[in-house]
Amino acid sequence: MTGNTMHTRRALLCATAVLACSTLAACGGDDGNAGPTGGALAPTAPSPTPTPTPPPQYTATPVPFNLTQSRTFDILGWDSWPSAPTPSAIQFRWNAAIDKYEVLAPGYADWSRLEALQDLRFGGTPHHYDVFGSGGTNLPFYMLVSAPPAPSIAGVGYVGNARIFESSFARAYFAFGIATAPGDVPVSGTMTCSFGEDEIGEGGLTFDRAAGTVSGWAEPFWGGGVRYELVQTSFAPGATTFAATFGTDGVLEGRFFGPRAVNVAVRAKGGGQGFAAVRGIMTGVCEG
Repeated sequence: MTGNTMHTRRALLCATAVLACSTLAACGGDDGNAGPTGGALAPTAPSPTPTPTPPPQYTATPVPFNLTQSRTFDILGWDSWPSAPTPSAIQFRWNAAIDKYEVLAPGYADWSRLEALQDLRFGGTPHHYDVFGSGGTNLPFYMLVSAPPAPSIAGVGYVGNARIFESSFARAYFAFGIATAPGDVPVSGTMTCSFGEDEIGEGGLTFDRAAGTVSGWAEPFWGGGVRYELVQTSFAPGATTFAATFGTDGVLEGRFFGPRAVNVAVRAKGGGQGFAAVRGIMTGVCEG
């Protein structure tokens, strides 16, 4: 009886093993495609196709200052700005034959054209410009340019401003426009001018045109209320330019724009350290 029991158990174990193997085969077994738990591996998903970067969309450039012909602009600005500002050697002009700005930047032998990028901000008026060399190469810098289209807008009709950037670093900053002609600055009475620019600063000037004197103030945008009075001023009756010092080492130089000096541009640097310094270009209006 005992021997028969042992044979029966062996037969049962063998039958169980055969059944297990048969079931595994029926389920597909492990043919090398099974995962760690015996299930089939999911197929590898294909890599997504990269979305191509759309080309820049350029648009027409607004004609500055209501110009009807080509003109090389008068400039007041800083090169190597803001790290080590030096008087600007940049040349900038409007080419009416192609209705575009052109720039002759330091280090380049030929004029380069500006192409206006579409901009849905600022009422759609473009401010960002790519720059292309005479051979059509997209140069490694771009410009932000702002100029009124007509002299009647906001009283600032004859002067604009522009900045040059490489990557995200500013390299130059200048005012440009139609400067007041010699002999067109009134020589009697007084005249007041106000000027300013976001993240640069603001100021005010009072000219005694007959006496040939100027007084005023300037303050940095981030200066927390710091205001510098202008000292050691330089201005002569009928002059189209002026200068002054302020603070510990500040220098301010200015130029009139438009007929009868209706606009003004100033370039300033120094006055203090850090946020107490005034560094940049500011434009404004004159009355009187």
